[in-house]
Amino acid sequence: MRPSNTIAIRGPRGRPALVDFSDVVKAMQQCLSNVCRCIAKTDEIEFEVSDLHISSAVISTSPVSNTVPIAILSDVSNVFDQTFSALEDGSSLDPRLDFPALLSFSKFSKILSRPGIQLVVGKTQLTGHYSDRIKSLVEPYSSSLGSVSGRLEAVSIHREPKFTLFPSASNEGVECIFIRNNLRNVLAAVDRTVTVYGKLSYSRSKIFPSRVEVEEFEILPDPAVLPTLLDMRGMLQSNMPSQDMIREIRDEW
Repeated sequence: MRPSNTIAIRGPRGRPALVDFSDVVKAMQQCLSNVCRCIAKTDEIEFEVSDLHISSAVISTSPVSNTVPIAILSDVSNVFDQTFSALEDGSSLDPRLDFPALLSFSKFSKILSRPGIQLVVGKTQLTGHYSDRIKSLVEPYSSSLGSVSGRLEAVSIHREPKFTLFPSASNEGVECIFIRNNLRNVLAAVDRTVTVYGKLSYSRSKIFPSRVEVEEFEILPDPAVLPTLLDMRGMLQSNMPSQDMIREIRDEW
């Protein structure tokens, strides 16, 4: 028997509004995708609607894959339900879930905040405890001045100019807010390794900063053009004065 996950949504008049139901389905899809990424380490799992009811709308989904063992599919399904339960009752979360995964679960707290909305995931009815716990995990709780380095990607100028930085030691992006006047410099740095300086904000469930208010940044040299040990050996063997050696290396950058 295939595992499944169920979410029930009830609106102020019983049946939920279409927009609320649609948002629940989108949030469910994002959460399941993130749990799959963290637990199954694959994107080969798809989900199909296995049951659907009206009145208090109920949607059930089941994972489908021809290559992933049923035990892993069951693990994904269990972690999905257990995460909602743990966030509601304050118990420990599965350590395999990373910051982006937890961030996807916060979308349900936004839906839950709408007047008259009730959500039940599996056997867990979500309340304000759920919203408070996920907020404490994903929202910034402390800040300091500092710097962080990574690959600059995903530039956006919608509402507030920002780009996403991906440190080499993590797949968790760092949101960087910059001044619009720096847009040209930011675009020139896309797909380059940079160091940003400014106010760093940290979340409890994330190792790297979750957000940086960028005051300045610099583009780092491409590792492919940095001098190798053989290059350095050649310079040393040539009896080049140390000042000239440093100047030549700097000019190559």
